[in-house]
Amino acid sequence: MDDILLIAARFQGGPSTTALLCPETLCGAPILCVSRRNNVWQFLCGKDHSHEHVYEEHADDPRMTTVQEVVARDPSVADVATMNDRHILRRRSLADSWVPDDDLSLWWI
Repeated sequence: MDDILLIAARFQGGPSTTALLCPETLCGAPILCVSRRNNVWQFLCGKDHSHEHVYEEHADDPRMTTVQEVVARDPSVADVATMNDRHILRRRSLADSWVPDDDLSLWWI
């Protein structure tokens, strides 16, 4: 088993668990917000992702992938692997620690 798979296996549901990336993170923006709801992980850039938000330069829909693929993009998300369902964590930059957040505009689904 490679390191990425071992890290991804720490997430509730395992490496093949569904994960969503917002268009910005899909295009390379850092993952600054993580939420988990109904065992679907969302890895977001930290911007407003309410349903009213319109992406002019990207597709409107999030990209569905797996936790393993997200960990391969950014191994630092391993720090949130044990996060409880229906929670949101945010950080200001890749160098900062994850902190709880209750801003519901961060829910995508």
